[in-house]
Amino acid sequence: MKRTIRVSTFLIALCGSVLISGCSSVGTPKAGTACKVQFRRDALGSSGVTLPIGPTSDGVNGAAVSLNGKFRAMDRRWIVVEDERGERDFWIPRDMVLCFSVLHQ
Repeated sequence: MKRTIRVSTFLIALCGSVLISGCSSVGTPKAGTACKVQFRRDALGSSGVTLPIGPTSDGVNGAAVSLNGKFRAMDRRWIVVEDERGERDFWIPRDMVLCFSVLHQ
């Protein structure tokens, strides 16, 4: 009986500490959420540029380095983003992404 109480107390304390510590997972955004994808600069051929390029820059020398749109789906290999006009979907390999941001409204 005492052992059961001790084990139960231990499990309750363990679960409570996990909840209090803020251990939570971040899920994928909801479909239709506005987002921005920043592409890796070396994937775009700008690895030889001597000037620093900020991670949130939208363009370099007139070339776009990001894509704005609506989030559609994500898995371990792809991010699918609909363009701003809603005309087409872009399937972006995740290893080509520098930064993926969700725009909160």
